[in-house]
Amino acid sequence: MNNGDSEKFLDKLYIEHENRKLTKKELKFLYGINGFKTKFDYYDDPRIVEILAKRNFKEDLSQIFNCSMDEISNSYIDALIGKKIVYLYADLYLPYLTSAKGFLPLPKYVFGSLFLNSLTSAEDLTLPESIGGDLFLNSLTSAKGLTLPKNIGGSLYLNSLTSAEGLTLPKNIGGSLYLNSLTSAEGLTLPENISGDLCLDSLISAESLVLPKNIGWSLYLEYLTSAEGLVLPENIGMDLFLDSLISAEGLTLPKRIGRDLYLDSLENAKDLTLPENIGTDLHLDRLISAEGLTLPKRIGGDLYLDDLMSDEGLIIPKNFICHEVFSTRITRYDLMFKPFENKRKVKRIVKQL
Repeated sequence: MNNGDSEKFLDKLYIEHENRKLTKKELKFLYGINGFKTKFDYYDDPRIVEILAKRNFKEDLSQIFNCSMDEISNSYIDALIGKKIVYLYADLYLPYLTSAKGFLPLPKYVFGSLFLNSLTSAEDLTLPESIGGDLFLNSLTSAKGLTLPKNIGGSLYLNSLTSAEGLTLPKNIGGSLYLNSLTSAEGLTLPENISGDLCLDSLISAESLVLPKNIGWSLYLEYLTSAEGLVLPENIGMDLFLDSLISAEGLTLPKRIGRDLYLDSLENAKDLTLPENIGTDLHLDRLISAEGLTLPKRIGGDLYLDDLMSDEGLIIPKNFICHEVFSTRITRYDLMFKPFENKRKVKRIVKQL
């Protein structure tokens, strides 16, 4: 259901909900259970809040999941004491659990987030089939024995995982994916779309890396020194971090970067083709030669050229737009008026001939 269809569906539901029995499809919509995939985008819509305030959540959810009302709970304490729960309409806090061995079964479905921050082994761990919020597995260093939920509505935290061996990620991740300690992409299969951030901060090579087609927020590849084998998404909604890239050889940047582009370690512009538009800032802090560099038509924020000694060889598009330039030798006004100066020089040469 796209946003337009969802809006129409909600309009109709808001008008009719008090006068008839709701269908299972309508209840799933209200509770953000879209085929057990992700939380509904409009969950904070005041109309949904108003409708749910008048309803019995246990009755509704038992109808959705074909179970008794006793198997629906909004208290994580019920899960801790061993009560059989099909659907937990709350967060589940287990932040100090280091091992799942001998631990009680977890609910089949969790509406909110599941906190397993201190778990160091996936042995004997059976996770819910669906989690509407975030899944915290911050201390897990190996994916051995790990079976993740089919769907995670929020973010997945695997910050300490050092290898992707045995890792099967969900098809749907509604938030961000944190794989901060992964140094190799071998064995890693990423979802086609990630709505939030993709954090691959420690990756040192793009070999075997297949990135999602779209990343809604930011892509972190801060330790990557070479673009060899790197195929970036067509669209990145916010920032692209390529802080350690020392050469643009083989680099094809996305058509659109919604916010900042970090290319802090590039010293020359050879093989560098920038997007036409960058939403906020462009960081080329260590660039010492502008030879062959064509700037974007529009930089919504600032341009960082801290180490650039001269604008010689720099190609500036007509009607170039930029908020400010940070450089020891070049100002925003230099860049804004250079195209006009070049035209004047051409005219003078023509006149002399």
